[in-house]
Amino acid sequence: MKKIVYMDAAASWLKNQSVIESEVGFLANFYANAGRGVCERAANVDKTIADVRQNVAEFIGTKPANIVFTFGATDSLNRIVNIIQNTEPFKNSKPVVAVSDLDHHSARLPWQALSNAGGCEIVVCPLDNNLNIDLTRIPKCDVFVITSMSNVLGVAQDVESIIRIARQKNPNVITIVDAAQLVAHNKLDVSKMGCDFLVFSGHKIGADTGVGIMYIRNPENFNPDKFGGGMVNRLPGICSDSAQF
Repeated sequence: MKKIVYMDAAASWLKNQSVIESEVGFLANFYANAGRGVCERAANVDKTIADVRQNVAEFIGTKPANIVFTFGATDSLNRIVNIIQNTEPFKNSKPVVAVSDLDHHSARLPWQALSNAGGCEIVVCPLDNNLNIDLTRIPKCDVFVITSMSNVLGVAQDVESIIRIARQKNPNVITIVDAAQLVAHNKLDVSKMGCDFLVFSGHKIGADTGVGIMYIRNPENFNPDKFGGGMVNRLPGICSDSAQF
């Protein structure tokens, strides 16, 4: 297995030696439980996490408060479904959710499952002759799942234009960008994109398995989907930052 040509980077990126050494060094010399300790070692871990959150925010053009750490893009996409369906005005309605045939099944299946349970209506956004999302036929919808780069075709989509047109048809549309493939090839700027959610996995850009990013443009507009963990100093609904998302 030492003399191979690795050609599966669309699935996952092999780890650089610097990443491996950093992880081993942390586990051997600096490990402590995050978010619940008061000793110096635990405080250093908390600071490291805060620094990483800042770095990720700068990496995609946003602020640390908009960054949620997850287990990967799939986990993020599943959580977004739960977040949206438990937020007004979707609690007692049946939103129209637009998807496309560019979507990885991780982006589409959570909504398909909700549709099968009668919780939403799915419409498929047409593709043009070049197999890109057809900007002339963007559907009116309440939620738009946008794959910014297909893991099969490897062509970047014009996400900014897609979102702009979708908002012309419904100013309140919630846009979700799956950037799992795009993040390895193009610089991300969520403020320029204007998306409400954006997700990607760390393992596709050299980080370890089981680490993901979920960006939320306006986290104050959505109810938390998980509680517990860390040190909580207020009740649910008025939680500390560490307990909200």
